Amino acid sequence: MNKDFVNSAHFSDAKQDLFVRALNKGKKGTYVDIGSHSAIASNNSYLHEINGWDGICIEKESVHNSEYNVRKCLYLNRDALTIDYSDLFTYFGEINTIDYLSIDIDTLSYEVLTKMPFEEYKFGIITIEHDFYLYGGKYKEKQKTLLLEQGYQLACENVLVEQVGYEGKRCEFEDWWVHPSMHKLDKGYIGKYPSEIIKEIK
Repeated sequence: MNKDFVNSAHFSDAKQDLFVRALNKGKKGTYVDIGSHSAIASNNSYLHEINGWDGICIEKESVHNSEYNVRKCLYLNRDALTIDYSDLFTYFGEINTIDYLSIDIDTLSYEVLTKMPFEEYKFGIITIEHDFYLYGGKYKEKQKTLLLEQGYQLACENVLVEQVGYEGKRCEFEDWWVHPSMHKLDKGYIGKYPSEIIKEIK
């Protein structure tokens, strides 16, 4: 694959992959993509994989199974709420940090967050869906409380949907978090479009 293409492309719907790449400054890492959807399009981890990262993709809908034949990740067609994550993460060997955790399973995102083994692993970056524009703080506030208690920094709050279909509407759909031991941001971003955030970080 053309290197210039890899460095300029993004596959996430809301440029989560470019946010992660900007913070990691091109360094290789590890990822866990929960609710990974299709193998390439609308996928938060494919860009990292083709740039040498190692990771795990979890998707409940079996319609996507055959697509993952092109991926190198450990792919699980499983219900994310039924997984023992302490056991699963031994896939990475003897480490206690994972560079990127993506959680995108709609109204169940908080539930899977509660299953993360925070006492064993730190996650450098977490992007997590809460769809504030649909549900208000019903899911967002629980996520926020849990992650603040675990020592995470809310880097980008109420990130806005940027796709053409939502143009003109303020659709706050995700929060983006960092662990301060792995990433330091001088300021947080509230109610910004992904492209605005990434431009400032770069």
